[in-house]
Amino acid sequence: MNVDHSERRKKEWLPSMMLIIKRNLPREAAEWSDKDVLDAVAKISHLQLDGESIDEIDFTQFIDEEILTNLYLQNNKIKQLNHLDILCNLQLLDLSNNEIEFVENISKLHQLVFLDLSNNFISHVDIDEFPQSLMILHLSGNPCCDNPDYRGRIIQDLQNLNELDGQPVGKEEQQECGFVITRSDDSDENDDADKSTKVSNILEKYTCTNKESKDSRIDSLDQLPDKELQLHGNNETDQEAPTSQGFLNSIDTS
Repeated sequence: MNVDHSERRKKEWLPSMMLIIKRNLPREAAEWSDKDVLDAVAKISHLQLDGESIDEIDFTQFIDEEILTNLYLQNNKIKQLNHLDILCNLQLLDLSNNEIEFVENISKLHQLVFLDLSNNFISHVDIDEFPQSLMILHLSGNPCCDNPDYRGRIIQDLQNLNELDGQPVGKEEQQECGFVITRSDDSDENDDADKSTKVSNILEKYTCTNKESKDSRIDSLDQLPDKELQLHGNNETDQEAPTSQGFLNSIDTS
């Protein structure tokens, strides 16, 4: 491969796109055409970008929001929750061990059932910023947990919550927090047991199990196809990142 081409591509490709390819596509993707690579990225349902020193979320335009269900962004340097509200089918979101101060742009994620925001810098919890679909929520390790009414307020307002910070939320605790139990809810004596089973099923289904070893990933972006991926021009003037459909339309597939 021409070394000059490789250096040029490293400057032109959007760093987050390079990470997506490196972490989530198989080694043989190095031999794929540009269109095949972009098609594969658009079909990712479980996106793993943990531990990559990412400081902003700038990659959602490459992903098919209808397909992505699991997003792993733990152990990064993310400060703001931008561009997440388009991920309409997201069910699991792991943002633990980042630098987040405010929860925002996730209230419309109506399919989200698992959210991990533990070990960030969140000092205030605005319940309106959380989707009511949440069943499992982790906020431990944030300053907000020191507030006296922290747990009770969350349990009262997130009425589908089954587990908070690793501790189950039972019917009795819900009532103590002011949650109104309807007659139909109260009729099931095994409700708490059912909740425990439901939580276990969620954890089993959505816990990240990365079966690919590092050896199966692309070792170097130099191995990617010669055909140029014009994901982000290295221009002096700022340009808006194109959409994934725009990428596909701009690629010569002949």
